[in-house]
Amino acid sequence: MNQLYLTLIVTSLNYSSKMFFPKAHTALWGAGHSRKESEGWSKNDHMAFYINAYNAYTIALILDHYPVKSIKDIGGVLKSPWDLEIVHLFKENHTLNWIEHEVLRPVFKDARVHAAVNCASKSCSKLQSQAFSGDKLGDQLDSALKEFLADASKNQFDIQNKSVKFSKIFKWYGDDFKPSVLQFLVSFATHDDVKKILKDKDLRIEYLDYDWSLNEE
Repeated sequence: MNQLYLTLIVTSLNYSSKMFFPKAHTALWGAGHSRKESEGWSKNDHMAFYINAYNAYTIALILDHYPVKSIKDIGGVLKSPWDLEIVHLFKENHTLNWIEHEVLRPVFKDARVHAAVNCASKSCSKLQSQAFSGDKLGDQLDSALKEFLADASKNQFDIQNKSVKFSKIFKWYGDDFKPSVLQFLVSFATHDDVKKILKDKDLRIEYLDYDWSLNEE
């Protein structure tokens, strides 16, 4: 299951190599299995499965439409790329929005997921080099969020002027971070000075423009 995901990940930033992936989405794990086969999985197993599915199907979507400058170039006026029924899991057809907004966010209620799912865009969280797995999920999510928060292209901290320019992810999904975005992020800051200003009640907050251009090198 994870091996195919890893194969997709390795070449994900070089989408022009799609010749090596004939209709990648048709071979993704989970497509031909019944939901009953997952009944023995733990909660973490299920969450890892859906994160991996989201990322793998996003890659497959790009591969099937490459070359594109942005994932937002896919789809049309009536259906965004996230509303296309490209996800095939447990012999059912779904969308990327279904995975994120009807499964991952409401069912698992873990805000760290926003640093784990990747939308094939430069401002999204980094696509991890390994698949998420139930037995390591907590550590993997912690690491992903720490990395995302510390990435100066995603979040910029001005210690001297007590200001921050956050990724718009923290604006769009602010309610997912309990009890608040700032309080939630303190434990994921990797530098003491960042931890300090996140606790400052006078911190000035702005948001960076979101770069939807394709995350390829």
